[in-house]
Amino acid sequence: MTIALYILAIIAVITLTFLAVDLFCTFQTWQRRIGIGRWKDRNKWEEAITNRAVKWFQNPPVVSKRDNTRYILWDKINNNYKNSTIQNWQTAGLLLGLSFPVKKIELTESIDDALIGYVYLTNNKNHNANVSELNAIYSTILSLKQDNGTIPYRKQLPNIRFVDTVGLICPFLVKYGLTFANNDAIELAKAQIGEFSRFLHPITGTPPHAYDIKKDVPLGIYDWGRGIGWYILGITECYRIVPCGDFHDFLQKQILSLGESLLKHQLPSGGFAASLFCENAPAESSATVLCGLLFQQCFEITGNEKYYNATDLVISQLMKLTQRNGAIDMSQGDTKGIGLYSSKYSYMPFTQGLTLLLLERVKNAHA
Repeated sequence: MTIALYILAIIAVITLTFLAVDLFCTFQTWQRRIGIGRWKDRNKWEEAITNRAVKWFQNPPVVSKRDNTRYILWDKINNNYKNSTIQNWQTAGLLLGLSFPVKKIELTESIDDALIGYVYLTNNKNHNANVSELNAIYSTILSLKQDNGTIPYRKQLPNIRFVDTVGLICPFLVKYGLTFANNDAIELAKAQIGEFSRFLHPITGTPPHAYDIKKDVPLGIYDWGRGIGWYILGITECYRIVPCGDFHDFLQKQILSLGESLLKHQLPSGGFAASLFCENAPAESSATVLCGLLFQQCFEITGNEKYYNATDLVISQLMKLTQRNGAIDMSQGDTKGIGLYSSKYSYMPFTQGLTLLLLERVKNAHA
């Protein structure tokens, strides 16, 4: 009897511990959102989001790989809560906005490393300090190269091309190629973007989530907000660094075409939804800031005020999504697969950093 009571007591303590962790996380999310979006002064807002980004640089928050709001402790115990590849591109986005030098590149031996490699080449003056890591990133990308000359996201799916790859690897390939006089790297970026561009929607000009190179068909939806954002990040960053020529002209055409199309889908509040064509859906912050980067690039190319106004609306929306502690909220969680989108919305270092990058580019364009 006594043993049974001890066992029941242990089970009760464990259950209460799990419940306490879940309740604490739920409470934290609720209390952080009290007073969200009540920013009136843009300068004070920018100061707050910058301070938050600096704090995250010193102690980055974990972006969970699962959507669970229950048994979170169990996920942590079983190493199902954190994913190093997700954390790598989160850190990359943060550093891109802060412009801090990258002291060391932590490799996960996946193509997600390429974005932090791009940030290293962008933010660091001494490119030789981590040249072995940069070469390792390039080698990882080449190791995945298929017969058609392009790169899958994961080696387990060699025939599928995900739109994520355009934003993750192409800026690195161009910057790496220019830095180390490696034209093959630039040609690989051209092939990756060029092949994906074959599948753009004939009306909206947006990319699908993925496509199958064997069946030659698009996969997934054409209005996944962050997926479109990955495409935007790839073409705009490459455009800013690639020399004038055919590739530069091609990228400019893609940027202006997509920018004109997305103006029609900007929400009245200034943001963009997780499913970008849904007019009645709430704004999702990662897609919103990436579309803002597109509009800002369009403005720099054309000088057309409609893009300036669209960018300004994006910034206003991001202010409305910012918690009182300076964290920009409402970024969709990590995608689980084609058609399997996260139902969890929270803050992301990636979104925080890209917002700072957008603000910096707006300032530079009007200096």
